[in-house]
Amino acid sequence: MSLQSVLDSVSPRSSWARRLHELLTTRPPMNLAGMGVPQGWAGDDFWSRHIS
Repeated sequence: MSLQSVLDSVSPRSSWARRLHELLTTRPPMNLAGMGVPQGWAGDDFWSRHIS
């Protein structure tokens, strides 16, 4: 989340969040919780506005 917050300031048109979402949803299931990614993260208001 902190990287995306920085990107909002320095590169507001960055597609990083969309590319991250695509990577995490098109690969075989991973231990996202072990990487610090909370369940349902893409539905959070912060992320969903960057992914859409």
